[in-house]
Amino acid sequence: MRILLLSRWFPFPADNGAKIRIYNLIRSIGSRHQVRLISFASEPVSDERLSEMRKHCYQVETVLYRPFQANSLKAALGLFSPIPRSFLDTHNAEFLGKVEQAGREEKFDLVLGSAWDSIPYLLGAPSLRPTPKLLEEVEISIYRDQYLQAKSALQRLRKWLMWNKWRYYMGRSLRQINACTVVSEPEIAPIHECLPGYAPIGVIPNGADIARFTGDFGAPQPDTIVYTGAMTYYVNFDAMKWFLSDIWPRVIAEVPQAKLFMCGRYDGVPVDELPKYDNVTLVGHLSDVRPRISQSWLSVVPERFGGGTRIKVPEAMALGTPVVATSRGAAGLDLTPGHDILIADQPEAFAQAVVRVLKDPTLRQSLSQNGRATVEVKYDWRIIGQQLDDFMMQLVKARPTN
Repeated sequence: MRILLLSRWFPFPADNGAKIRIYNLIRSIGSRHQVRLISFASEPVSDERLSEMRKHCYQVETVLYRPFQANSLKAALGLFSPIPRSFLDTHNAEFLGKVEQAGREEKFDLVLGSAWDSIPYLLGAPSLRPTPKLLEEVEISIYRDQYLQAKSALQRLRKWLMWNKWRYYMGRSLRQINACTVVSEPEIAPIHECLPGYAPIGVIPNGADIARFTGDFGAPQPDTIVYTGAMTYYVNFDAMKWFLSDIWPRVIAEVPQAKLFMCGRYDGVPVDELPKYDNVTLVGHLSDVRPRISQSWLSVVPERFGGGTRIKVPEAMALGTPVVATSRGAAGLDLTPGHDILIADQPEAFAQAVVRVLKDPTLRQSLSQNGRATVEVKYDWRIIGQQLDDFMMQLVKARPTN
């Protein structure tokens, strides 16, 4: 097939969850089909980065992305629009022009938009109207959850208005999109709240590159715990604020020599609000996080909300590092508590799970071996890429012929 792929993130280097997903899916798709990539980029893209993507795509085009500015005039006017104001403020005529031009130059079998940021461009080019469209990785539950979890009446009203704007916009958009994918089964229900009965929906999970996560990245260091995730994402910041406030004191009360390493970008984040401990290190961004995970006895995933599945879970498991997570942190993954992961949602239970792993070498070994085996069987990107390929082929074959 000839596929036009639209991406919010330039996929390489794959240094955050969204990039990791789209990079690995492009590698898989590109090995079977002809892919033309039009991608936003946060900064000018070097020849080296372009060269990497040209291994998988026969043509690569980029457009600089201007981040959402909440105080801009467009964003303010968006309060009175049925379109989410982030879409209004960041709309890029150059990107849409490249999409339209691609549709005029070539006949594609499929247009694939990566994440909801691609919707205005997936639907906005007249030259591509007859082409089947697939929206990849729809994650709308985050807005619904913000509304359901709002505490004050004013906050609940604001989040209700936001959720309903997104619900209306997504419902209207999905009527023009042939199919979509989600990373987990729980993400299907919010889509049906936007557009009842919408189908088909493919469940294409997140995973890990088993080949890349195989090797010697250093021996595990005693009583060492790691957290990976950019603090710039408020879900991660909330997770670690909760962990450091309510869980960590319980852990070090029983294992005072324990050490925690927090890895991920924190530019512009109020990290001063996080509790301070001598045995906690704010590492920041690592170009290669594998050694830090591999050298840890345990990876914690204490997320309390947010949609989708956390790539950090299968990646830690692929390295043989045991994982303790909340139910939300492990959501969407087919895992067995006590076998390949430990799950706990309350501070005391989470702390005790961490302490168990630190104190019990047999448990650590079991979780390490079983977690790795689970990823090999279910969550290797090669397997996931084949699942997406099968779904795309079904979509294209089901297209009515004139």
